[in-house]
Formats: sequence, structure tokens, C-alpha cells
Amino acid sequence: MAAGSTVAALWHMNEPAGSTVMVDSSGNGNNGSLHNVTAGAAGHSGTAYKFGGPKVKSYGEVPDSPSLNPGAARDQYRAQAQHPVAVHFGRL
Repeated sequence: MAAGSTVAALWHMNEPAGSTVMVDSSGNGNNGSLHNVTAGAAGHSGTAYKFGGPKVKSYGEVPDSPSLNPGAARDQYRAQAQHPVAVHFGRL
């Protein structure tokens, strides 16, 4: 993170099994709600979220908050995800 940067929200996505709240670790209280998401699933390092796949609408929802509004400042978003990928080989 660049000098002078401010973290508006930080979700580690490591809540325990059964959790329906996505906890903001930034101290700004930007907690969210989990919808059709399994918290506490086995992750690459610790626990993770498991989303419902292509037939289930799974998402995390965070209410609007002044701390999430960058105003005129430049903003940057970063997400890291790992998902299985199906690879199909065939004739070209």
C-alpha cells in the first residue's frame, strides 16, 4: 500500500462455519451480510468462503457508508480468489 493510503475496508473471509456476517477488519465497521455463502470452508491458508456455483446466487453485501466513498481521491480495489477451472482439450 502506498504511503498516505487509507484502508476503507478489509475482509479476510475467514469467519467460522455458520457465520452470516462478513467482518471488516479495518476498524471502520463496514461489515457485510453473506447470502448463500458457506463460511469456514477449507481454504488455501486457513478458512475461506465457498460460493454456491453457477446455479446459486451467492454474494456478500456491504451497506453504503461514508468511509467507502473515496470522493475525489483515487481509489484502488484488490481481490484475491481461487477457484477450480475446467480445462477441455479438443480438435481445433
